[in-house]
Amino acid sequence: HGVHGFNVTIAHRLAQYGLGRALLDAVSMKQGLALTDFLAGWRIRLQDVLRNDPEGWLGQKYGKLTNLINEPFPNHNILQYYANPLITFSTQSSTSDSPISGPSSFPHPLKSYQPCIEALAAFCMQHFSWRDEGLVAKMRSTIWEGACLQLLCGVSRTSR
Repeated sequence: HGVHGFNVTIAHRLAQYGLGRALLDAVSMKQGLALTDFLAGWRIRLQDVLRNDPEGWLGQKYGKLTNLINEPFPNHNILQYYANPLITFSTQSSTSDSPISGPSSFPHPLKSYQPCIEALAAFCMQHFSWRDEGLVAKMRSTIWEGACLQLLCGVSRTSR
Protein backbone atom coordinates (compact mmCIF):
# COMPACT_ATOMS: atom_id res chain seq x y z
CA HIS A 1 0.00 0.00 0.00
CA GLY A 2 2.01 2.90 -1.29
CA VAL A 3 0.97 6.40 -2.13
CA HIS A 4 -0.87 6.68 -5.45
CA GLY A 5 1.11 8.75 -7.92
CA PHE A 6 4.56 7.76 -6.72
CA ASN A 7 6.72 5.58 -8.93
CA VAL A 8 10.20 4.08 -8.85
CA THR A 9 11.76 7.14 -10.48
CA ILE A 10 10.35 9.52 -7.89
CA ALA A 11 11.28 7.16 -5.05
CA HIS A 12 14.84 6.81 -6.35
CA ARG A 13 15.25 10.57 -6.63
CA LEU A 14 13.73 11.11 -3.17
CA ALA A 15 16.33 8.70 -1.79
CA GLN A 16 18.99 11.28 -2.66
CA TYR A 17 17.54 13.50 0.08
CA GLY A 18 18.27 10.91 2.79
CA LEU A 19 14.62 10.54 3.77
CA GLY A 20 14.74 6.75 3.58
CA ARG A 21 17.87 6.46 5.72
CA ALA A 22 16.38 8.81 8.32
CA LEU A 23 13.18 6.77 8.34
CA LEU A 24 15.00 3.45 8.74
CA ASP A 25 17.19 4.85 11.52
CA ALA A 26 14.15 6.19 13.38
CA VAL A 27 12.20 2.94 13.05
CA SER A 28 15.23 1.04 14.32
CA MET A 29 15.73 3.30 17.35
CA LYS A 30 12.33 4.75 18.28
CA GLN A 31 9.04 3.30 19.46
CA GLY A 32 5.57 4.46 20.38
CA LEU A 33 5.10 8.19 20.84
CA ALA A 34 8.73 8.98 19.98
CA LEU A 35 8.28 7.27 16.59
CA THR A 36 4.91 8.95 16.03
CA ASP A 37 6.46 12.36 16.76
CA PHE A 38 9.38 11.64 14.43
CA LEU A 39 7.01 10.58 11.63
CA ALA A 40 5.06 13.84 11.92
CA GLY A 41 8.25 15.81 11.28
CA TRP A 42 9.40 13.35 8.61
CA ARG A 43 6.14 13.81 6.69
CA ILE A 44 6.61 17.59 6.83
CA ARG A 45 10.16 17.20 5.44
CA LEU A 46 8.90 14.86 2.69
CA GLN A 47 6.17 17.34 1.76
CA ASP A 48 8.70 20.17 1.65
CA VAL A 49 11.02 18.19 -0.63
CA LEU A 50 8.14 17.29 -2.96
CA ARG A 51 6.83 20.85 -3.01
CA ASN A 52 10.18 22.66 -3.42
CA ASP A 53 12.83 20.15 -4.63
CA PRO A 54 15.48 22.26 -2.82
CA GLU A 55 18.52 20.42 -4.26
CA GLY A 56 16.99 19.80 -7.69
CA TRP A 57 17.28 16.00 -7.42
CA LEU A 58 13.64 15.41 -8.31
CA GLY A 59 13.94 17.42 -11.50
CA GLN A 60 10.57 19.03 -10.92
CA LYS A 61 8.18 19.92 -8.13
CA TYR A 62 5.42 17.53 -7.11
CA GLY A 63 3.01 19.81 -5.26
CA LYS A 64 -0.02 17.59 -5.89
CA LEU A 65 1.70 14.61 -4.25
CA THR A 66 2.14 16.56 -1.01
CA ASN A 67 -1.63 16.39 -0.50
CA LEU A 68 -1.40 12.58 -0.42
CA ILE A 69 1.14 12.53 2.43
CA ASN A 70 -0.98 12.45 5.59
CA GLU A 71 -1.21 10.90 9.06
CA PRO A 72 -1.57 7.20 8.31
CA PHE A 73 1.49 7.29 6.03
CA PRO A 74 3.76 5.53 6.52
CA ASN A 75 2.02 2.64 8.21
CA HIS A 76 3.83 1.68 11.44
CA ASN A 77 3.39 -2.07 10.88
CA ILE A 78 4.77 -1.95 7.35
CA LEU A 79 7.74 0.09 8.58
CA GLN A 80 8.45 -2.60 11.15
CA TYR A 81 8.30 -5.30 8.48
CA TYR A 82 10.90 -3.43 6.43
CA ALA A 83 13.15 -2.52 9.35
CA ASN A 84 12.88 -5.86 11.16
CA PRO A 85 11.89 -8.50 8.62
CA LEU A 86 10.85 -11.89 9.91
CA ILE A 87 13.70 -14.23 9.17
CA THR A 88 13.48 -17.83 10.16
CA PHE A 89 15.04 -21.09 9.22
CA SER A 90 12.47 -23.86 8.98
CA THR A 91 9.33 -24.68 10.89
CA GLN A 92 7.24 -27.76 10.42
CA SER A 93 4.31 -26.68 12.55
CA SER A 94 3.23 -24.10 15.07
CA THR A 95 4.23 -26.04 18.17
CA SER A 96 5.89 -24.81 21.30
CA ASP A 97 9.16 -26.25 19.90
CA SER A 98 8.83 -24.11 16.79
CA PRO A 99 10.90 -20.94 16.39
CA ILE A 100 7.61 -19.23 15.57
CA SER A 101 4.62 -19.94 17.75
CA GLY A 102 1.52 -18.24 18.96
CA PRO A 103 -1.70 -16.99 17.41
CA SER A 104 0.00 -15.34 14.41
CA SER A 105 2.15 -18.37 13.52
CA PHE A 106 2.58 -19.41 9.94
CA PRO A 107 0.53 -22.50 9.09
CA HIS A 108 3.02 -23.69 6.46
CA PRO A 109 6.66 -24.78 6.65
CA LEU A 110 9.16 -22.04 5.93
CA LYS A 111 12.50 -22.56 4.28
CA SER A 112 15.51 -20.34 4.40
CA TYR A 113 17.54 -19.50 1.31
CA GLN A 114 20.94 -17.89 1.12
CA PRO A 115 20.69 -14.52 -0.66
CA CYS A 116 22.76 -13.91 -3.78
CA ILE A 117 25.04 -11.18 -2.42
CA GLU A 118 26.38 -10.32 -5.89
CA ALA A 119 22.89 -9.81 -7.33
CA LEU A 120 21.83 -7.83 -4.26
CA ALA A 121 24.90 -5.57 -4.59
CA ALA A 122 24.18 -5.02 -8.30
CA PHE A 123 20.56 -4.14 -7.47
CA CYS A 124 21.65 -1.64 -4.80
CA MET A 125 24.19 -0.06 -7.16
CA GLN A 126 21.59 0.32 -9.90
CA HIS A 127 18.60 1.44 -7.85
CA PHE A 128 20.11 3.19 -4.83
CA SER A 129 23.27 4.61 -6.42
CA TRP A 130 25.45 2.88 -3.81
CA ARG A 131 29.07 2.84 -4.97
CA ASP A 132 32.39 1.25 -4.01
CA GLU A 133 33.29 1.94 -0.36
CA GLY A 134 29.74 3.04 0.49
CA LEU A 135 28.35 -0.18 -0.97
CA VAL A 136 30.78 -2.32 1.00
CA ALA A 137 30.08 -0.44 4.23
CA LYS A 138 26.29 -0.66 3.81
CA MET A 139 26.39 -4.35 2.89
CA ARG A 140 28.67 -5.04 5.84
CA SER A 141 26.35 -3.24 8.27
CA THR A 142 23.06 -4.63 6.94
CA ILE A 143 23.51 -7.92 5.08
CA TRP A 144 26.70 -9.81 5.83
CA GLU A 145 26.12 -10.75 9.46
CA GLY A 146 22.75 -12.33 8.73
CA ALA A 147 23.98 -14.03 5.56
CA CYS A 148 26.99 -15.52 7.37
CA LEU A 149 24.87 -16.67 10.32
CA GLN A 150 22.36 -18.25 7.98
CA LEU A 151 25.16 -20.02 6.10
CA LEU A 152 26.71 -21.29 9.34
CA CYS A 153 23.37 -22.56 10.64
CA GLY A 154 22.87 -24.46 7.40
CA VAL A 155 26.01 -26.53 7.91
CA SER A 156 25.09 -30.15 8.62
CA ARG A 157 25.86 -31.52 12.07
CA THR A 158 27.39 -34.60 10.43
CA SER A 159 30.02 -32.48 8.67
CA ARG A 160 32.01 -31.98 11.89
